[in-house]
Amino acid sequence: MSISIPLSDPDLTVTEVRAVQAALQGTRLCGGELVERFEAAFAASVGRVQAVAVSNANLGLQMVLRAHGIGAGDEVVCSSHSWKETAHAIAAVGATPIFSEIDYWSGTLDAAKIEPRLTPRTKAILAANTNGHPAPWAPLEALALEHDLLLLEDSTEAIGSRYQGRPVGSFGHCSVFDFSHPAAITPPSCGGCAVGAATSAPA
Repeated sequence: MSISIPLSDPDLTVTEVRAVQAALQGTRLCGGELVERFEAAFAASVGRVQAVAVSNANLGLQMVLRAHGIGAGDEVVCSSHSWKETAHAIAAVGATPIFSEIDYWSGTLDAAKIEPRLTPRTKAILAANTNGHPAPWAPLEALALEHDLLLLEDSTEAIGSRYQGRPVGSFGHCSVFDFSHPAAITPPSCGGCAVGAATSAPA
């Protein structure tokens, strides 16, 4: 007999139903004032200057990578224990995902094990906060600074977590969040489809 332990338990109230109804009865189904208010509030909540809402986190990651000029011939170090779309986003922009080992207890990238994976083609480190556990951002930031690498944060699974007093999403050059099921905060959606992600730049 198998036992399933869900990462999240959807909790939809009348408030969420009314919000969806209001959107469906409005003059536009995407963008607009509501999205702009969400972007501003979310950026402020994680200490970033700006947030951009897109259709899903995979697209958000691709946008971030492309915005920083990462593409064919480049390598991006990422976790060997992660959501499959992380590696897919890296490959989609033409770069190569380089998998590095994780810390056994937290499930996040082990900063000490990244350095042997670095090559002259390495352009970025993409670290994730896994199952609510923040990655070791202090050593990751030191490593990225030492090697002049872009440091990206995938906070899909840890909205609300903190590391050394700071909220996740506030580390590195840019962070990406996902609000599709089974993420921690999930708006009403159909079939587990991703309905929003936010990428943000540091304050």
